[in-house]
Amino acid sequence: METAYYVTHPAVGRTAVVYAPSTEKARTTFLDWLERNNLMRRADRQILRRNMVAQRLEDPNMPADVVLHYGYQDYSPSMRLPEPELISEEEQMEELEPTEPEPLTEPEPEPVAPKRMMPIQQVMLRGYVE
Repeated sequence: METAYYVTHPAVGRTAVVYAPSTEKARTTFLDWLERNNLMRRADRQILRRNMVAQRLEDPNMPADVVLHYGYQDYSPSMRLPEPELISEEEQMEELEPTEPEPLTEPEPEPVAPKRMMPIQQVMLRGYVE
């Protein structure tokens, strides 16, 4: 059963109403959303998690920047992506122009300078090389 949580962090400046089974899952969902929207770096997750506030809501109509569900679905109307424009197969085929692939070329190996051997190595190898 999902419960509504009000989740925020003093340093982030964003708020969320998160529907999740626990406060831990609500914090994780909000952190995932912050990361996906480039509002935090992945390396900062544990630091932010320490001071994250997740309060159970009796009234889920609390105003917030975003409404999230534990299934990582963003139901906030302001955060939705525009619907893709549908085009027919004929229009898709017209847009595609046949092109010749570029020939594959292998990079030339860089010349390797011969390694200098230590005197003991030279003595040891003398018996094998001769």
